Amino acid sequence: MMVAVMMVSLLGFGAIVIDVGALYQERRELQNGADASALAVAKDCAGGDCGAFTTTAGSYASANADDGQSGVDEVCGTGAGLPACADPPDVPDGASGYVAVRTRTSDAGGAEVPFSLARIFGATGKTVHARAVAAWGGIGGATTIPLTFGVCEYEQAVAHQGGIQSGPPFTGDAQYVYFHNTVYAQAPCPADAAGKDHPGGFGKLAADDKKVPCEVTITVGGWAGTEPGNNFKSIDECVAPYQNKFILIPIFDEVIGNGANGQYHIVGFASVYLTGYKWNGSTKWPSNFSCPQGNGNSTVCIRGHFGKVVTNVSGTFGPDMGTTMVRMVG
Repeated sequence: MMVAVMMVSLLGFGAIVIDVGALYQERRELQNGADASALAVAKDCAGGDCGAFTTTAGSYASANADDGQSGVDEVCGTGAGLPACADPPDVPDGASGYVAVRTRTSDAGGAEVPFSLARIFGATGKTVHARAVAAWGGIGGATTIPLTFGVCEYEQAVAHQGGIQSGPPFTGDAQYVYFHNTVYAQAPCPADAAGKDHPGGFGKLAADDKKVPCEVTITVGGWAGTEPGNNFKSIDECVAPYQNKFILIPIFDEVIGNGANGQYHIVGFASVYLTGYKWNGSTKWPSNFSCPQGNGNSTVCIRGHFGKVVTNVSGTFGPDMGTTMVRMVG
């Protein structure tokens, strides 16, 4: 009798260890699949087309299962073409949209994790679920190169190229943005302190650390300090790695102070596919590059296309100026 009682207890503990452990393992796999599915669908939605979201979610969910099989109960959200969620999740302020994915157990034997020892007590298995929510929106902060230009210049350049484009390739002419000498600001942008580079500023930002001259941490809605002087040659090592690539540039709408005391008010980030630049002196790329307008060697400008970039980063959301981030929010 004592052996029988002990066997029941041992089998009960065995069921907890083996069968409940199997449920936890299944739950981890399903959560990984739900996370990957939500991020994948959200990235498609952020690019403007949610695509075949059910197929996308199913492929990522199954790819994260040890047996290669997971079910998808629901894909919903606010992206184009997505059905609305019956139970909408909370998303952070500033997010442009979200997608929620709900996964479940699915294998060759059905929709349950089969039990072994627990069958003695009449339990054959259990279906496990997981849910993940990913959102997208403009970038609210980033560590990037120490350059900035005004929102008026940004708006005019985007308008002249026919809007923010997905590429490469791009259609239309590449746009020029001038630094240092704002006499060449794109009309109707003002070409003086009101528009808004200030004396001694020239759109060059102070790096976070003199030993790391190519990094400045920027927050939308915050102020970025200026690096006084018109010597842009130090920028070359910062920008050279982005030749024929996208480079993230902060955009400002207001300037206060002068020289080393100047600050730029940052309102967002633009992604520019860089096709040329010239710093003061003879530093330029490509070798035959020139700024169409300018005053000899003192002219500083970049050339490129304003593109749409979707990236997986973390942080707060901000205005969408062409650079969209996707991240998990639930």
